[in-house]
Amino acid sequence: MTTAGDRPKPWKPNVADLRTIAYLKTCGVDGAAAVEVGAVIWPVRVGHTVAAQGGGDYAAQMLLGRLRKQGLARTLNTDGSSRWSLTTKGRGVAT
Repeated sequence: MTTAGDRPKPWKPNVADLRTIAYLKTCGVDGAAAVEVGAVIWPVRVGHTVAAQGGGDYAAQMLLGRLRKQGLARTLNTDGSSRWSLTTKGRGVAT
């Protein structure tokens, strides 16, 4: 039996979600690292003094994780840090 807590909530994209999807569309098959996504979405929060400015790369990791949970983004198999790209479903989202 399925309860209300088991059902996935409908995805309601916010501005950051849509900007991330638009940016990942421009990255193509190579994708982007979370810190690159953070620099585009929150440019004042990422840089050499990330700890002092609010951790935009951490926020980007959380945002990308939410997109992955919705089936819109995925991690690529790479050496080193994870790179993110859109799934077929994610490329279909209008931005």
